[in-house]
Amino acid sequence: RCSCGRPVDGYVYAGVDEAREAFVRAIAEAPLQWSGHFNLGLLQRDAREDEAALASFARAAELAPTQPEPHVFAARVLRRLERGTEAVFEDLRALQCAPRDWRQWVAVGIGASEIGLHDVALVHAVRATELAPENPTVWSRFAEVLLAMPRVDAARALAAANQGDLLAKGADPRGTWLLARAEAANGEAAAAIARLEALLAGTREVPAAVRRLAEAELERLRAAK
Repeated sequence: RCSCGRPVDGYVYAGVDEAREAFVRAIAEAPLQWSGHFNLGLLQRDAREDEAALASFARAAELAPTQPEPHVFAARVLRRLERGTEAVFEDLRALQCAPRDWRQWVAVGIGASEIGLHDVALVHAVRATELAPENPTVWSRFAEVLLAMPRVDAARALAAANQGDLLAKGADPRGTWLLARAEAANGEAAAAIARLEALLAGTREVPAAVRRLAEAELERLRAAK
């Protein structure tokens, strides 16, 4: 949560204009309080005023150098703008503020993998599994980093994906998609196809982005048969 006690993501405002006025007024009254700048940045992010949001987050980070949140949300905006390298640097700054937060190790790992810094990605993904060995997300994202390596260690990726799926009790659609990819990388195409078909035909809700990834992987595997 942010300093105002609201959740830091997925806000519901009584009125956006009223919220904006309140944050601007709070900044005018206490310009050195980081929370006003941060909250305004969140509103600007939600309104897709991306450059303004980045400026607000930068000011919040300047005023509160030990707080990870301004860097975390700046990274999200930068990633939305497809400025991946800058996003990784922001996530690294957040990690410096919260070195025991497994979520930031995962964020840096995935972000570094996306821009081709595979060795950096691997180090951070491994550290996340050390910090939160019972969390399914760290294992699935570890598998994701391994599958993106130039030379895929397919057996290690499958072990990580299996661990993530086991800990999630099969309830994480993205983890299921990654497990299917790991199975395919190990030459288990039939198992991967069956897993993806079950995921897409099942009754549990699958986020749209994961559904698209699963459909694309299924099409690729079928075409390769």
